[in-house]
Amino acid sequence: MPLQHVNTLVTTTPKLLVKIPTTVKNVAAQIFNNTGATIYVGDASVGTTGATVGNAIATASSLQVWLQSKDELYVVCASAPAGYVSVIYSA
Repeated sequence: MPLQHVNTLVTTTPKLLVKIPTTVKNVAAQIFNNTGATIYVGDASVGTTGATVGNAIATASSLQVWLQSKDELYVVCASAPAGYVSVIYSA
């Protein structure tokens, strides 16, 4: 599985950060917050508050998540544009 590196501009609308191909079973994704604000990761309905609040990643921090075949991970911030977030994974 080749290494993938993705940079995505984070906005107040959930944006697709990574989509795992059907051929990949389990993969760890390392997400690094390069922005000047806290970002939130989750599914397509991820939000910054309330019932849809995602996993928060503070500025200059990272989070590792395990993803499965066909998983999609989204990112959002409270005020836009926050900047770029990067993710590294094998697929």
